[in-house]
Amino acid sequence: MRDLDSRNGTFCNDKKVQPDQWTEVPPGSRVRFGGKPEAGFFLPDPAARPPELVAPTGLRVGVPEDGFTIGVGRDPANLLCLVGGGVSRNHAQLRWRGGLLWVQDLGSANGTRCDGRTVGSAWEPVFPGQRLQFGQTQVEVAARS
Repeated sequence: MRDLDSRNGTFCNDKKVQPDQWTEVPPGSRVRFGGKPEAGFFLPDPAARPPELVAPTGLRVGVPEDGFTIGVGRDPANLLCLVGGGVSRNHAQLRWRGGLLWVQDLGSANGTRCDGRTVGSAWEPVFPGQRLQFGQTQVEVAARS
């Protein structure tokens, strides 16, 4: 990839790409244009393993491979059952697809956030190191050890 001396810059994994220099974009990279995180794309790593979700108690839940959706909420039927404040009965969903973890809010009363940014009803990618917040409960997304 190469930035053609744009005004607001091009970033690969939050590192600014130097103007007029070719930069390798490895699988699993996040590319964005300018200062807005939504103005970009993700290059999935097909060999990546699904991450783990780390609850405030330290409990680690592995994300299953493709084709399985994880329910998040107070309802005990959810794989990730959270009883913290502001968590709806069926709050959100997570899934691993195409080398990326995705999150979707299910119209919860108190919302879902990823690193402080509101997650809507459309599926959005999530990366290791980011924090998901369901109501008042935070869950860390960690690379599988």
